[in-house]
Amino acid sequence: MLLHRCLPGFKIQDIYLRLSKSENAIATHTAQLDQIQDLLRRNHELQSALDIANRRIAELEVQSQKANPTHSAPTSSNLPSSSQRADGPCSSKWADLAATPPPANPAKTSRPQAPNAKTTSQPKTIPKTKPKRPLTLEQLDRFYSAPSATHGYQFLYFASGGGRERISKICAGFNVLGLHLQQGRILDIHYPENNTIGFLVHNDYTDTVIAAMSKLPSSTLIADFDPCASSLLLKDPKYHQTTGFSFLTSEAARIFQERLIRIVQRLHVLHVELAVARNFCFTHQWITTHQYRELYQCVYPEKAHKSDSPLAKDDVNTGDTDSQNPTISPAASLTSSTV
Repeated sequence: MLLHRCLPGFKIQDIYLRLSKSENAIATHTAQLDQIQDLLRRNHELQSALDIANRRIAELEVQSQKANPTHSAPTSSNLPSSSQRADGPCSSKWADLAATPPPANPAKTSRPQAPNAKTTSQPKTIPKTKPKRPLTLEQLDRFYSAPSATHGYQFLYFASGGGRERISKICAGFNVLGLHLQQGRILDIHYPENNTIGFLVHNDYTDTVIAAMSKLPSSTLIADFDPCASSLLLKDPKYHQTTGFSFLTSEAARIFQERLIRIVQRLHVLHVELAVARNFCFTHQWITTHQYRELYQCVYPEKAHKSDSPLAKDDVNTGDTDSQNPTISPAASLTSSTV
């Protein structure tokens, strides 16, 4: 107290000022020490999380190598361990966001990579072939039988008031009519016009089809239907303005011939295809000889260049014997057609 009283006033103020600065410095240092302690704690958490991540990576590497020995997963040697990480107050105070490692998906991480299609050759799968149906006694007897006196093919036309139905639905109706056992003898189904449906059948099978269709009360056989009639073209809006009778007649014949050629090409059974084409040309004279030659070359291209004419004697003689009343599979014969 005596010293305090003896000191000048400015000295006392200077002492109090220094004491205040010292207190402020102590408070600042205390805050800095607290911050350093917090950073050290956070750094320790990050080191622990890094150790856990490194151990997990090592486990996943072992699992990946067991699943695919040729595949090498990324090693953990490039990642810093806890012993390689330096401690210090310069670490960010937001580093605790990485303290909790994201959940690892072992199933996704350990999945081996797919082999490259360019470098890995996979075995080619051999396509399965359908087993051939055994030869029946009926087919063998038909092969050795004499040519039928009524051998040939014809169209049966029936009215279809419901318009154009899908061919698959028409074939399903054959089962109801009892034609499913010999469905392959109905070689083609088409629509020459909107309200008429045509069946291409063998002459020996016409009575069976007519009798089956007669089970339907509304079924009507159009016996006098003429597919080459010029009146059919008048129903087409494209020919409404055409008045020449000769042009309409020739145009109807051309359209009918093109339809017959498409029918022959849809059969997919070579000997039946050639037999039907021969019947269209030489029996009914619906197609020309030139059109028959072209069909013959499509059916037997290897034979066409060996002979000057496909109308050779061996072709005419063998054609009627290998196609007597043929029975082919419905999938090969009944092809969808709307013309």
